[in-house]
Amino acid sequence: MKAKKKPLEALEPDDIDLDEDDLEPLTETVRIALPPEKSAGRILQGTLDEQAQELVKLLRTEAKII
Repeated sequence: MKAKKKPLEALEPDDIDLDEDDLEPLTETVRIALPPEKSAGRILQGTLDEQAQELVKLLRTEAKII
C-alpha cells in the first residue's frame, strides 16, 4: 500500500548527468510495412462429422500442421 502513496518523482536529463547524445536511440528504423493480406476463411458445410473430416484433411494437405 505504500507504493500507492509514494509520489512519483519526475527527473530531467540534467538531474542524472545525461547529455542529449545519451538520449538518442541506439536502433534505426529502416522500413515500416504492413503485413500481407490474409485470404478469406472457409466455412465448412455438412454434418459435424463431415466438417471434422474436411478440417483434418485441410490441416494435413494445405496447412501441413498435422
